[in-house]
Order: sequence, then C-alpha cells, then structure tokens
Amino acid sequence: MVRLNITSPQQVWSVALGSLQVQVSPTNYETWLKNTVGLSYDSGLFVVGVPHGFAAEWLQKRLHSLVRRTLIDITGHDLDVEFSVANAPHISTSRVVPPAPVESSEIIVPSNPLNARYTFDAFIVGDSNRLAYTAARELCDKPGHGYNPLFIYGGPGLGKTHLIQAIGHTCQTKKLSYAYVSAEKFTNEYIEAVQERQTRDFRQRYRDVDILLVDDLNFLCGKERTEETFFHTFNDLHNANHQIVVTCDNPPRDMPLIKERLRSRLEWGLVVNIQPPEQRTRMAILTSRARQIDADVPEEVLELICQRAGPSVRELEGCLNQVVATVRVSGGGLDLEAASRALSGASNGEEAISCLPVQRMLALVAENFDVDPEALAGRQRSPQVAQARQVAILILRDVGRRPLTEIGRLLGNRDHSTIIYGYKKVLHDMEHDVQLSEIVMRIRENLHISD
Repeated sequence: MVRLNITSPQQVWSVALGSLQVQVSPTNYETWLKNTVGLSYDSGLFVVGVPHGFAAEWLQKRLHSLVRRTLIDITGHDLDVEFSVANAPHISTSRVVPPAPVESSEIIVPSNPLNARYTFDAFIVGDSNRLAYTAARELCDKPGHGYNPLFIYGGPGLGKTHLIQAIGHTCQTKKLSYAYVSAEKFTNEYIEAVQERQTRDFRQRYRDVDILLVDDLNFLCGKERTEETFFHTFNDLHNANHQIVVTCDNPPRDMPLIKERLRSRLEWGLVVNIQPPEQRTRMAILTSRARQIDADVPEEVLELICQRAGPSVRELEGCLNQVVATVRVSGGGLDLEAASRALSGASNGEEAISCLPVQRMLALVAENFDVDPEALAGRQRSPQVAQARQVAILILRDVGRRPLTEIGRLLGNRDHSTIIYGYKKVLHDMEHDVQLSEIVMRIRENLHISD
C-alpha cells in the first residue's frame, strides 16, 4: 500500500475505500461502506461517518480490525477507528422500494437488497461468461418453463452475484414476485424462525414467489436442517413450475457435504460455469468501470491493472478504484508510474489465498476462543479447545484452501476421518448457535477473505 501525505480525512478515506472494496464482499461494501465518509483525523483517532446507528454498530463489531489496518497502511501511523453517525447531506442510505403492487402478483421485497449496478445492461459479456448470461436473460421471459433450476457456478468475484441480481432487477421491471437471499441469510433466518416459532411465515416467504434467487449455495453444505428446509422449498417451487436460480463456487458434483437427493435436483436444469475473464473482457470491464467513476484512464494503465489484479472482476474494479482514488488525492497525473505506486500493495488474489500464513489463521482462531494456539494441535479435549480446533479445521479448509491431509498434519497428525468429522460438526453447530456463527464470520473478515 502506498502511503500518502494527506491532511483531509475524506481524502484518506477515499483511498481506504478503494482498498477495502477489494477485501470485503460486494454485498458488505455496498451495504456498510459505500455511503460512509471520513469525518476527522486527530490525535491518533480516525472517525468514519456512517448514515445510522445500526451501521456504526455493525462496522465496529465486524470490520473494525480490517478498517484500522487499512488506514494504518495508508497513513503510516498507528491509529484507532471510531464509527459515528453523521447526518451530513452527502451521506444517504439506500432503501429497497418495491414496485407498486399489481392485481396479478404481489411484489416481494428481497431479504437482501439488490445492488443498483448489477443489471444485465451493466454486465460485460465475453467468452468466459456468455452462456451464463444468455441463460439468465432467457429465463426471465418464461420463468419455470425452461431449464429449472439454473445453477451458476464459478470462483469468487467472477460475476455470479451480478447475474443473479440482474434477474431480480428484471423481476421488478416485469412485476414478477421474487425473493433474493444469500444462503447464509437463508440459514440465519431459518434458525431465527425456529427459535421464535415462526416457521410458517418463513416457508411462505420463500415458497410463494415466481422466482427464488439463492446466492452462495455452498454455505448450506453440511448444515443438515437448513439443507432439509431448502430441499422442501425447492420441491414446492419446482412442482408449481416456479423458477429457481442458485449460484455456488462449485458444481453440484463437487459438493460432497450435501445429500444425493438435493444434488440430483440441482442437476435437473442447466448447470453453467463462469470462468475468469480473458484479457479482452478484462479490458472491457475496466473501461466500463472507468466510465462509471468518471475517470480518464490511459490504456497502458488499464493493461497494468490487468497484469497486477487477480483473476476476479471484483479485484479488477477494486484495483482501478484504488489507483484513481490515490492519484486524485495526490494531485498528480494518471500515468504508469503513478498507477504502479498506487498498486504497490496489491497482489494477485490467488497468491493472497495460497500464501495466507497457516500460523496467522491458527493464532486468530485461538485468540477468538481464548486458548493457547499450541492446544489446537494437542490432545486436550475440553469443550472450548475442541470447538476451537473444529473451527480451525473450517478456516484452514474454506479460507486457507488447505487439503484435508495437510490440515490433519497441522492439527497434531490427526487422521482423515477425524478432520472430516470435525468439519461437519462445526457446520452443524453453527446452524444452531448464532454466537458461534458470528465468531467464525469475524475470523473470516479479520483474515481479509470475503465469501
């Protein structure tokens, strides 16, 4: 990360937002960070202005460490961060407003808000994503009467969420009832419904729609009760010729922790892959994004960003935002030298995953459970250590992308079956324990990895 001699808090925060956009998920960025400002920076305290108290509480709880480290990298000084409600005119909140109800269909407000940028018109089509794009557009004409379900899979940041939300926007235009939800939120809402004995309302919310859009289905893997609920939701919708669209990191055949009956149903319709964009598409994406943020970026700078950024669209756009924000606040020209300085802290996304230190992951797990890191590889079986060890398995596998055999070696030479059991056990426990789910989410976010 390039360090700048900037006095304006808003200038510092603009650069920080460019960096944070690469490090958090698109949903978290749009919901919690996009409508924030830099209010003040004095006596080692940086104050970020947010639109409401709920945002301040969420950011303090979930992203404080990440924001603090990002600001330290930019300023070169140790500091703390505070999130404060600011009622300034330039801070606005986005609210999902459903279209006016019509007699034939009641519009369902999605559980997760739609990103205004994620429309079909804004999607850059190339050889890597053409089939997925075409399938998503066509199903909007006759939902439930073609390939059902539509299963879109691919690596993080390649456009799956963009496409599934574009279907949601088209539903609004065509006045089709729909529900858009991440699998994580579906799980949390189901747990809450069971606890509050409101499962009938939960079922109705997701089964009385023309189109159900579920993002990041991989989050359901290993969560038996939630998977059972989704299975019956799938059946009810499919039997009624209502459309189902899901996205996932992997194809159904590579989801070993889901039951065969659900896997087979996910393969009933069309399973389509999105690949990392080729060079021509990457350049088109950057050109389009530069136009959106009103930036005149030379072609050679766009090519440099293509070389430096990782394979995902998210990293491409984040690196472009970082370059533009850094150059704007420094007051210099946007050339290769300036862009190279701005990208000095950026690295290829795949390298960031593969090089994430194991000891850092284990130390963070141990810290959150208040146990000795060495205990994770030991033979102690107290409930606290056992649960911490199971979470370590989850983090090493899902975040660190370590194979099960290596995880067993790292955690005291435990055998393959023990590691698989620990992985399934923590997924099951997270389904019933909201506090445990929050701890795992906090560990993920502190590791700078978005799902």
